[in-house]
Amino acid sequence: MRRVCALDTSLPPLTLASYQYKTSLFHSPFGHKFASIQELAAGLRTEVDLRYAQARQVILAGHSLGGVISRQFILEEAKQGRRVDRYSLALYAVPHLGSIAANVGTMLSPSHRHLRQLIMSSDILTVLNEDWLRLGLDGCVRAKYIVGTGDRVVSPSSAKAFVGNKNVQTLTDYTHSNITQATGFTDLRYLALKELILDAVSADNGASYKAQMLKGNPLFEIYAKADAPYYIKRPDDAQVDAHGGNTWLWGGSGVGKTSILRRLALNDTSVLQVTLSGGRGSSAFELITMIADTINEGRESRYSTAGQVLSAIKTALSEARARGPVTLLIEEIPLDDKREREEFSRYIIDLCLMLRDLSGSGPLVRLALSGLYDPLQGIGSDQLKVAECLNVMHAAPWSKGEARALVDMLAELIRPDLSEEERGKITLRSTNSPRVVKSLFRRWKFGTDRGLSLDALLDDVLVDQVTR
Repeated sequence: MRRVCALDTSLPPLTLASYQYKTSLFHSPFGHKFASIQELAAGLRTEVDLRYAQARQVILAGHSLGGVISRQFILEEAKQGRRVDRYSLALYAVPHLGSIAANVGTMLSPSHRHLRQLIMSSDILTVLNEDWLRLGLDGCVRAKYIVGTGDRVVSPSSAKAFVGNKNVQTLTDYTHSNITQATGFTDLRYLALKELILDAVSADNGASYKAQMLKGNPLFEIYAKADAPYYIKRPDDAQVDAHGGNTWLWGGSGVGKTSILRRLALNDTSVLQVTLSGGRGSSAFELITMIADTINEGRESRYSTAGQVLSAIKTALSEARARGPVTLLIEEIPLDDKREREEFSRYIIDLCLMLRDLSGSGPLVRLALSGLYDPLQGIGSDQLKVAECLNVMHAAPWSKGEARALVDMLAELIRPDLSEEERGKITLRSTNSPRVVKSLFRRWKFGTDRGLSLDALLDDVLVDQVTR
């Protein structure tokens, strides 16, 4: 593929490069330790930052594991509030949902780190796909999902990533191994990539694509600084801003807890974001270990005590703040057991106390957490420690006036033809949920409304929210 690109004089001037890493079909437990997907994504970021910082367009062509690494890299860029508009993705036979072959492979080679991360519905793939959709990255990053019908390693459904994906190209009879082995300028495997390259160049020249996304996304689910013009401030924002320090927001799903905390964090710090939804069924100790492993960019370690885990988190935050102020944002804490919730709350309190000596001098280090339950319940005398180091707040549901303000803003941007009655109906039937409102307007914006009437579309959106 690279050779064909280099020989094609019809392409604009390009710098061709490759990002290399070690992997193999099998792995000995005594052999070289493979870098995790998180580490490889961090390495790709270093490569891009140091070699191609001035490039106006970066097209990433990833095959199989390489495509997962590319998406993880872009996701982390978006979470950091960095612009992702210059990136385009050609994703050849990528196991977005995992691969049965990886499940089988781990039986034969249980120490193989890459296979473990590519099994069906692995934690990292689940979180990657959820966050990719929540950030709306398919709406602002050019991505082409390329499927080979002869692929016996990655199923078509996994290579397509999600139902209804409009950016899929299917190549008949190509296998997992030869889907990137283009032999000439008219080879479909190459033409799929060439089309993406030309679209990226056209967009850079202002000729096409969703340029409005580069100025912020009014339908954001995970807030970025560019989204500020579309952010509706509420009383909770004022309280969080006034405190400014470690904060734990709790309350119902879909009320914008994480957005409130990301807006606070991105105002004056970089963000290390950890989503724990993939840890459902885990203990409190396992969750804080997941946090430590994530912010250490996949450098997994074995811990025997909570103190070791918390020290590892502190060390990672200390290293991060060498580059400037930093907020560790932890969301979607999936604990149902009362005792595990109490234990997790105590771990966070201890971590806050450990971090106080970092906040005494030098750049700010802040913790921000969001979850469904009140972290103060059941911790007894430890509530006194909370008052010393952590602001615990209940995130209130949206009011009717706030929801209507959101409806009016989105209507002006996306559906200015909506009548006053229709806007009122959307507000009423959404039960003031910003998630429902944005889901509705997202259907209209991306043409997935299927021509349904407003009532039928609202029914569809509400059913979708229940089954999410």
